[in-house]
Amino acid sequence: MRHKLRALFSLFFLVTLMPAAIGSDPPITAKAEVDQALITIGDRVHFRVTVAHDPKVKILNIDADQALRDFEVKDVTDFSYREGKQVHDGKTYVITNYELGEYVIRPVTISWQTADGRGREFQTNSLYVTVESIDQDTNPKSDIRGVKGVYPLEGRFWPWLVVLGIAVGTASLTAWYLVRKRAIMAPRDQAAILSPHEEAYQALYRLKHSDYLHRNQYKLYFLELSELLRRYFQRRYQISALESTTTELMSDLKDKLPLEQRTLIQDVVQFCDAVKFAKHTPSVQEVVKQNKQAFLIIDQTKETGSETSEPIVSPSPLEASKAEVEGSR
Repeated sequence: MRHKLRALFSLFFLVTLMPAAIGSDPPITAKAEVDQALITIGDRVHFRVTVAHDPKVKILNIDADQALRDFEVKDVTDFSYREGKQVHDGKTYVITNYELGEYVIRPVTISWQTADGRGREFQTNSLYVTVESIDQDTNPKSDIRGVKGVYPLEGRFWPWLVVLGIAVGTASLTAWYLVRKRAIMAPRDQAAILSPHEEAYQALYRLKHSDYLHRNQYKLYFLELSELLRRYFQRRYQISALESTTTELMSDLKDKLPLEQRTLIQDVVQFCDAVKFAKHTPSVQEVVKQNKQAFLIIDQTKETGSETSEPIVSPSPLEASKAEVEGSR
């Protein structure tokens, strides 16, 4: 209920600014709004900032860089129109986020100028957007149990302290081992509670912001890009994509996707193969293009709400492949 109330409150908020010298300047109003405040990973949100003002007022800048720093901006569109005696200027941002959680769209700074050339500046309100998993039935904390009560020890209890000390030492060693094991397995455990496209979006986002390209490790970058796409196809369409050649993969997808989407997939996967095996060094433009196409593949092929996809358990070849690639450098 709290999320629903917050979402309804965040969808529309109007803030009105009266200049410091009341009566000397015409009023100006700003409106910040989102079309949805509760989304799943990768969903697009349209964030719109509208400033209504007198024609004598000039809008200098609408600065949303800091306001949208927790989001990835997909597109920005300027607009301007006249309604009655007022001019409406603004921007529409298409934004998204690939991590679960609650996020704040911070105040947008608007700079404007009065008819006599005086500069003014004010900010809009904050808005809230919640990113949830598409699987609402999954509860990673459902196995947490309450703490049991303390039992009193009767009689001579110092031997029990010795036993307790031994038990605590053993438990500490066991806990240390389990923590290390969980640290290694955590990414896969988290992926298990996400849908195929949610896992793929997160993996693409992490890869895009990795330091492979800064270290000129193009082979590792496109090796990981190829694997995360194959893992997505494996979970999405229940095929053995991780263990298949590119030819076998395209054959498995032939009856599942139209030609246009298969052509897009083949272009990206074959480009990854060229970097991995043909020692092709991609340009910056090629890297940007392949990243956009990878996101587009997930956008166009992700399951709808009525569909479900179960992963096929298969060992990941990434570690072995990374070692092989690094050995060949």
